[in-house]
Amino acid sequence: MLLSMSVRGRAMTHSLNPVPTSAAPTLRARRNPVWLAVGIIAICIGALGAGQLAERLSVSNSVLVTTKAIARGDVIEVSDIRTIKVGDISGISAAPESELSSLVGQVAQIDLAANSIVPDGAAGKAVVPAGSTQLGLSLAAGRMPSGFLPAGTRVMLIAVSPSDEKPIVPGEIPATVVSANGTASDSGDRLVDVSVGRCLG
Repeated sequence: MLLSMSVRGRAMTHSLNPVPTSAAPTLRARRNPVWLAVGIIAICIGALGAGQLAERLSVSNSVLVTTKAIARGDVIEVSDIRTIKVGDISGISAAPESELSSLVGQVAQIDLAANSIVPDGAAGKAVVPAGSTQLGLSLAAGRMPSGFLPAGTRVMLIAVSPSDEKPIVPGEIPATVVSANGTASDSGDRLVDVSVGRCLG
């Protein structure tokens, strides 16, 4: 009887004192060196791009722009061009402000839209084809078409006497319009430059 109680007491004592368990180990997050390097490179690229953008925005260039549409062959006047300030124009052909005085009085070599940047080489001297002659005409109303005559338009000239308006040169003379944008201030006649293949005799 005593032996039985002693064994039971030992069993109870053993159950009241559980064996301590070891704590679960804490896992440290591992940093991937590849992603860390990618992040550093991205930050460097962003800083470099921001610096280049700020540099471009700080650049100021004075260039020439048209105030109206200028047709090829028209003589460029002072009122036809103005200057504006723009930012970076890398890769864009633009005549600088310093060329303003040299462009005035020259002939447009290409068609220029209104409010467009004037590219380099857009104006120069009038080119007369070999074997041709350039003539300047002052024509009153009714002696030329009323519509716009852009440079390169082919026309027919008829030379007439100012007194009786009879032809003084037989037949019609083919010609090409070089410029037709001028007006004589005293008479209001239209000023037209043409290129002909043979001289009027």
